Amino acid sequence: MPDHTSPPAAATPAAVNAVEIPPEVQRALGLGFAEVELRHVASTLRLPGAFEYTPDARRQYATPLGGQVEFAVTELEAVEPGQLLARVRSDEWLAIRGDVEAALQEELAAVAERRLVEAEALELSTRIQALRARIEQLADAGARSAELDGELLGLEAALPRTAAAGDVWRVRAESAAARAELALERARSLVSPGSNALAQDGPVEPWAPWLELRAVAAGRVERLHVPPGAHVAATTALLDVIDPTTLRLRVPVLAGDVERVQSARTARIVPLGAVDGPGESLEADWVWGLAADPVTRARALFAAPRSEGGWPVAGAAAHLEFELGSSGGAVLAVPRAAIVRDGLQHVFFRLDPHNPARALRVEADMGVDDGRWVELKSGVQRGDRVVLQGVYELKLATQSSGLVQKGGHMHADGTFHAEDH
Repeated sequence: MPDHTSPPAAATPAAVNAVEIPPEVQRALGLGFAEVELRHVASTLRLPGAFEYTPDARRQYATPLGGQVEFAVTELEAVEPGQLLARVRSDEWLAIRGDVEAALQEELAAVAERRLVEAEALELSTRIQALRARIEQLADAGARSAELDGELLGLEAALPRTAAAGDVWRVRAESAAARAELALERARSLVSPGSNALAQDGPVEPWAPWLELRAVAAGRVERLHVPPGAHVAATTALLDVIDPTTLRLRVPVLAGDVERVQSARTARIVPLGAVDGPGESLEADWVWGLAADPVTRARALFAAPRSEGGWPVAGAAAHLEFELGSSGGAVLAVPRAAIVRDGLQHVFFRLDPHNPARALRVEADMGVDDGRWVELKSGVQRGDRVVLQGVYELKLATQSSGLVQKGGHMHADGTFHAEDH
């Protein structure tokens, strides 16, 4: 591989023209410069597309019950998981709370009645045992009491009824407990995780008189659907929270490019106008859509960046870049924007390394072109500076009737003046 750090040999372009560009001219034309670099250049396929949110990027929060809404956040505010978003003061929520309390009170009453019946049954059993002992003593003494016999029969007849009453109250207590648990489950289903609207230990602790909506995931509030203080019905959407980093690039691929894309192994998302790809571009995974446009015959392709770049936003345009060929190693390259077409030629302007107020117009001997950087096979060496911003204006200023001047200088107003006059 040739040593690109030394000046090139005699292989220079056929036509080189010098033009003086003093500092005041550079300012007048708005000239900017870029250095010739050693870099890897690849032949690429660049397809335009636009960013959009993925289907799971937006999360909508709705009120489960009707009531009056008060928001705890504003539009565009950043939220974290568990953060309070809104409160809903709802009569129905209070009714659910009342159902739970009533069922629990019924359970407590049924349990108390059951205990009372069980105490009565125990008392009956004790009295029956005492009467039997008394009757046996009288029998041993050769006596018998019809009154005691009748009392024993009455107590023994009452014992099964008392036991059955205990079973009834036990069933009532269990039924009330089940209703209370169902009401609690319904209440739990209506509150957000982490909300204090419903005490964790049940209704022993006081409930808050409102429902709380809390964020499930991080994001930013995109929109409030109703004004603060509004009265809304159940299932009304209150606000949307969106994750601005959950993006994908939608790219329409024409039929002629489908095969080329399928043969590519890597892809990068590049912002429009980017010159230095590795600093701004994002590696991406891509997948084909399930349908094509019947009019344009373009097939949708979706690319998801593997990392967050900071610059992508929904609706912004970008390029999806596929590598199709490579220079095979580091080569001398300049930004593609530094080269302009002049008639049938491509030219660029290189600053004289010995005189920064002098530019050399050089025919471009180009190699691999990736759309952002282009290989130059001759005419430059590493560290040279070429005109980047204002190159088109400089080209126009050095033209006269469609012919390139062979030498001259620039006036401060940006006009060119030939030397041979």
